[in-house]
Amino acid sequence: MGTKSGRLSSMPSMPKASKAAQACECGCGGETRGGRFIPGHDARRLGWAIRIHRGFSIEGITPGELKAAKAFIASEPSKFPGVSAGSKSKPKGKGKPRPEAPAPQPPPPAEATA
Repeated sequence: MGTKSGRLSSMPSMPKASKAAQACECGCGGETRGGRFIPGHDARRLGWAIRIHRGFSIEGITPGELKAAKAFIASEPSKFPGVSAGSKSKPKGKGKPRPEAPAPQPPPPAEATA
């Protein structure tokens, strides 16, 4: 049961299963060490998706990153207001449209006193 010192002997550990490397899902073209993303690239994909959705410049984005960001926008419509599931078009605005303000009414005519 134990050794002379009174401690239990340690159990042999199971070797960890290594995951196969795969392409990073952000679209950068890099290989992960078994996960879905290279560390930090999940935030990178989200950042590109937000820039695309809000209409900011996408200068410097690679074609793979652009494709991954657009796919992410389409797959997560709850994170991007104005985008329906499976939508491939750019949203037309943010949130609900504002109602138009009514036209100002002229003041009522003043009554003349004699």
